[in-house]
Amino acid sequence: MMRKAIYLVPLVLVVLAGAVGWMLGNSVGSESTKADIGAPIVYNAKVCVYKNGELITCKPNVLTNAGKELIEAYLAQEGLGPTSLTPVKYIAVGNGTAPSASSTSLDSEITDCGLARAAGTYSDQGVGNWSFSHTWTCECDGVTVSTTGIFNASSGGTMFAGMSFNPSTLYSDDQLTVTWYINVTEAGS
Repeated sequence: MMRKAIYLVPLVLVVLAGAVGWMLGNSVGSESTKADIGAPIVYNAKVCVYKNGELITCKPNVLTNAGKELIEAYLAQEGLGPTSLTPVKYIAVGNGTAPSASSTSLDSEITDCGLARAAGTYSDQGVGNWSFSHTWTCECDGVTVSTTGIFNASSGGTMFAGMSFNPSTLYSDDQLTVTWYINVTEAGS
């Protein structure tokens, strides 16, 4: 038993020395990293979808990589003139694959049957909180919807975020309401 302890002590000391060395090399005097610049901003959002006033789903969405780049461009004004800041307020619905971080468009976006992309109505929900909402009235029978995305243009543009939900079939005169609730806060707040 004593022989095992003799071999374990140097091993533990080497691991501890390596950990301490790593911490010292990555703290005081090291180059700045993303974590060194202050408290990070956190994006939180959920999307609620209603059919004829009844909740279908209300859950978080996926912030796309293009959406992250758009935030950077808006905040840094990099490559944007003061008049080119187009709000991310256009809501689309579709029936394709679930959006992911690498999505740049909404797969199988619906552009007919009264369900085309539309500007959402803005509502201030308090400091760092806002929402965009739109209600469509379906003009066709048997239209399946299962995804939504929010964009900075009425067509094309950058898909900021997207979400999938359980498919719902709409018929003429059914109403579909999609509300994007967005919250930006400091991490840990």
